[in-house]
Amino acid sequence: MTHDMPIPVFLSYAQIDDDGLGFVDAFRKDLRYYCAADHNRAVEVFYDRASLGWGDGWRESISAAVDGALVFLPLVTLTYFDRPWCRDELLQFYSSAHNRDVDDLLLPVVVLGHSHITPDSQDAAVRVIAERQQFDFREAAIAGPGTAVWRATMMRLAGELVATVDKAEPRLAPAPVRDREAAGRMVRGAGGKLIEATVALTDTLATFVPELEGAAAAAHGGDPRAIAGRLAPGGRALEHRGLALQDAAVELDGHLRAFVGMTMATGTPAERDRLRAELAQLGSGTPELDGMAEMCARSLGLLRPLELGNVALRQALAPLRIGFRAVGTAVGIMRAWTELGR
Repeated sequence: MTHDMPIPVFLSYAQIDDDGLGFVDAFRKDLRYYCAADHNRAVEVFYDRASLGWGDGWRESISAAVDGALVFLPLVTLTYFDRPWCRDELLQFYSSAHNRDVDDLLLPVVVLGHSHITPDSQDAAVRVIAERQQFDFREAAIAGPGTAVWRATMMRLAGELVATVDKAEPRLAPAPVRDREAAGRMVRGAGGKLIEATVALTDTLATFVPELEGAAAAAHGGDPRAIAGRLAPGGRALEHRGLALQDAAVELDGHLRAFVGMTMATGTPAERDRLRAELAQLGSGTPELDGMAEMCARSLGLLRPLELGNVALRQALAPLRIGFRAVGTAVGIMRAWTELGR
């Protein structure tokens, strides 16, 4: 017989990858089978956000899920890093797990794009994957469900998953006793970094948005090389500021979730109420960032036809797109904080 309590596993993936590879359902079923049949451990795999109705509830329950030995299993391709929802899930789980010293419960299954997943990447989401042991699923994905390669790979993955959970469980229960005052200092320090990053990004956007809008207005009949030269410096600056904001948000996220958990568990009613009020204010700066990002997105859309036909312009705008993606990830993380105290 298997253990009474199954291992909760959240399977994170980009829908477009499943459309192309078509194996997520088989992956889920086979993982459950091999964990039970070969290791006497039941697993409960959550993977369909729409039918489960997780949405923002997933963000609210990340810390509690880590306490319950939840395994986060991302099916990684380069497309995965382009999907805002996937990035939010990955970075929020990582920050909580890292703070609890159980980030080994994040088990990346790398399907495609191996050579681009490097620890020196400027993208925090890529670094999170690159800096831990990755499970190579490329050959199994190519062979497909039901093949000998697939079965052998799934059996090996099930063994690694169960071994990881067995190793992590002693660190999950009971939760370690921590100094709430010290945790508060960590929150304040990381919060200061986030404020600095937000101010720097806002200043950069205030200068660059009019420049980008002007370039977009002149795109019809304009010289792509001239537009590229005009936008390249601001694009590089925005990439730098956006990545800094993303890194600051990820750092604060882990400290904040730990502090909120301790306050809700041990704080007085007045302290809990005050914390809820403070959390409600944390997302107040995101609309301004959203507004600027939307203006930039519209301008980029106008430049897209010209960009597709000119290498210099594509190269000039590539850092800008990286910066916007990082800002979007940071904003998603920041919005989730307003739900933490509920």
